[in-house]
Amino acid sequence: MPRGGIGLLAAQDAYWSAVGLFALLAAGCEVRLPANLQAEALQGAATDCTVILADQLRPGLVQSLILSGLPAADKAALPWLDAAAPITLFTSGSTGKAKAVRKTLGHLDREAAAIEALLRDLVPADAAVHGMVPPLHAYGLAFHIAWPLATGRRIVGTLNEIWESAFAALGSGDVLVTGPAHLRRMQCLPPLPPERRPSLALSAGGPLAEDSAIAAAAILGCPLVEILGSTEAGAIASRQPAAHRLAWQPLPGVQVAAAADGGMQLVSGHAADLAAASADRIRMVDAISQAFELIGRADNVLKIEGKRVSPPQVEQALSATGLVAEAAVFMLDEQLAAAAKLTPEGEREYTALGGFRFGRLLRHRLAVQLEPASLPRRWRFVANLPEDALGKRRLAALRALFENHMPGLPELIAIRDQDDSLELDLMVTDDLPVLAGHFPTMPVVPGVAQLDWAMALAMRHMGVAIRSAQQFQVKFSNLLRPDTLVTLQLRHRTEARRLHFEYRAGDTIFSSGSIALDPP
Repeated sequence: MPRGGIGLLAAQDAYWSAVGLFALLAAGCEVRLPANLQAEALQGAATDCTVILADQLRPGLVQSLILSGLPAADKAALPWLDAAAPITLFTSGSTGKAKAVRKTLGHLDREAAAIEALLRDLVPADAAVHGMVPPLHAYGLAFHIAWPLATGRRIVGTLNEIWESAFAALGSGDVLVTGPAHLRRMQCLPPLPPERRPSLALSAGGPLAEDSAIAAAAILGCPLVEILGSTEAGAIASRQPAAHRLAWQPLPGVQVAAAADGGMQLVSGHAADLAAASADRIRMVDAISQAFELIGRADNVLKIEGKRVSPPQVEQALSATGLVAEAAVFMLDEQLAAAAKLTPEGEREYTALGGFRFGRLLRHRLAVQLEPASLPRRWRFVANLPEDALGKRRLAALRALFENHMPGLPELIAIRDQDDSLELDLMVTDDLPVLAGHFPTMPVVPGVAQLDWAMALAMRHMGVAIRSAQQFQVKFSNLLRPDTLVTLQLRHRTEARRLHFEYRAGDTIFSSGSIALDPP
C-alpha cells in the first residue's frame, strides 16, 4: 500500500473499518471517511485520494483495494501512531452541503476515554460490541470502533440492519450500538431470553420518545442509554429515558452551558475545537451537575431516523432530476414531505405513471446521491408552491396541501415499500371516534370507516386523487375489532385508475376491495 497522501476508507463492516483505519494511519495517510456509501458521495470523497480501501466492491469506486485481500503484513501489529494523525469526517451543515470536519487520532482516543468513564460500570470488560449503525459516521466510529479498541473489547464487524440478525448475534453481556430508527420498530418483537440479553444498548442520532425507550429496554432486557453528540463535538451528553432520567448529563470531561439565546456552548477535550458552539438550543436544569434539556435547533437541518437531513440539499437534488422545477421539503408527522412544481417533462411522466409511481421514480433518482432518510415519503404535486406577499413559503401553507380533513385515523406504526404497493401497520385502538355507537358490548370497525381509512392513507402516502368512494367493490371476510395491529396493503393500478386495498393480520383477512380514482 502506498505511503502518505490521503486515504479514503469506505466500509460498513466495523472490523474491516478498524483494519483499514489503522492500515492508513500506519502508512502515514490522512484518513478520510465519506458522508455515506452512495455512489455520488463516494466519487466526491475519492477526489485527490492516493489510496482507497473498501470492505467490498462499491459503485463509484473503480480503483479500490479490498481490505480482506490485503496481505498479512498490512494487518500486522501496528507501530506507534502519532496522536496528531489527521482523520476527516463529513457532515451536512446548515447549507445542506457536505462539510469536512477535521479531527485527529488523539480526539478519538480522548473521546474513547470519556465513553469508558461513562459506561465502565455498566459493561463487562470482555463484552463484544455489535452495531446497527454504519461505523463511518462519528457515532459509529467512536462507539463501535474507538471505544472497544481503546478498552480491549471485541468488535463484531457485521452490520445488523434488521432485528432478527441482531438478536441472533447477541450474547449475554454484549453491547448493542443502535439508533432511534431501529428502536422505534420493536413493538411486535418478543423479549430476548436471558442468554442473549446485552448489558447495554446505546442510541444516538435523534431523541427517542420515552415510551419507545421503555418498550425497547423491556424487550432487550437491559439499560438503554441515549447519546447526544455531533460530528464536530463528538459525544456530548447522555440520558436514560427508560429509567425516567430525561435530562441530559454531560459526559466526563465535557462542560455545557446555555448562551443568552439558548444556544449550547460546550468545552470538550475531544471536540474538533476545544471551545465550540452547537446548533442545539438548550435549557439548563441544574447548574451544579450541568444537566440540561433540549428545546430545538438553531439551524434548518432535520433529524430523521437518526440522520441529519438538509431540506435545501433535497430540494436541490429534486431540481437536478429535470422533473421538478421547484420544491419545498419539510417535516410532516415525523416524515419527510415534499411539495413540488413539475417541469414539462415531469408533467408528462406524472400523467403516464400516476402520482404514486411518479413519487417512486423521484425517490429512485434521489437514491443515487442521498441516503434513505433524505428521500421524501409524502408528496404533493402542485401548479405553484404557496407563497405570501413577500414571496416567502410558510410552513402552515405547505402543510395545508397535505390535509385530507379526515380525523380519527388509527395510529401508524410502520410503513414498508413493496415492489408495486405500500404496506402500513396500523394500531386500531378502542378510543377511535368511528367506534362510538357501534355495538358497545362487542365493538367492531364499520366497513365505511375501513373505506375512509384506505382513501385517506392512500391520499396521504401515495398522492392518489380519491376524495370520496363514488364507485367501489369490497368484500368483508372477518370482523375487525379494536386493540388489533392490522396491516393495510394499498396498490395503485394506474392503467385501471383504481386503488386496491386489503386489511389483514397474519393470515386473517378482514376486508379487501378496490375504489375508483377521481377523474384526471
